[in-house]
Amino acid sequence: WIYSLFLGSLQHSKPICFLTGPMVSVKTTTLRMIGRLLYGAGWEVTLVREFDDFVNALANYHLIIYDTVESALQSKRWFMDCLATLAPGGRIVKRSLYSKGAETETFTPHGFMAMSSMDVSFLRHDVIDRSLLFPIRKIQQFAADSEILQPIMANRDRIMSFLVQQLNRVVPLLLQDNTFTIKFRMAEWARIACTIADALGGRGEKVKTSLEAMAKAQTAVM
Repeated sequence: WIYSLFLGSLQHSKPICFLTGPMVSVKTTTLRMIGRLLYGAGWEVTLVREFDDFVNALANYHLIIYDTVESALQSKRWFMDCLATLAPGGRIVKRSLYSKGAETETFTPHGFMAMSSMDVSFLRHDVIDRSLLFPIRKIQQFAADSEILQPIMANRDRIMSFLVQQLNRVVPLLLQDNTFTIKFRMAEWARIACTIADALGGRGEKVKTSLEAMAKAQTAVM
């Protein structure tokens, strides 16, 4: 999924990355780690607030990460509707600023979304099957966020250089026709994920099997 963040122009649909698990399972820390690796020490996870804030974020950022979304998903119907619309590449329509309600604007976001939640049982089926569900267990040994994040920030340049080098191996294979046929709702992204895995070690079939297992788990949740 992280590699696919660099290949947005090749993806019309972009699955939502969902980290789910109990408290003290470092969901927020994991998402914070990804954000700070990509965007630096000043980056932070955020909370779902109002519709206009959500649309503005989608229009201006390549990656949006929301923390503890279970309350928003249950209380803000527009949020669930937007997730179901955006993941497959849909558009959002909103009222134009200072208009009397008749004028609207259409946004076509091009970024990715990730979020954390302790529970996904309340998700609508059209959101679940457009998501990547990653269950995380409660950790047994605790550490401060600063201790966990420090190695990432100290080695950020080296890690990013490595990612770019790996992407140089991926792109030529993506430009070729691939033969992956996958039983996964977000098939376009899944083919790209399998091709990335193939380019970086011939593990495309293993990723395909994992995604099809995830699809069965999603069906069980629904």
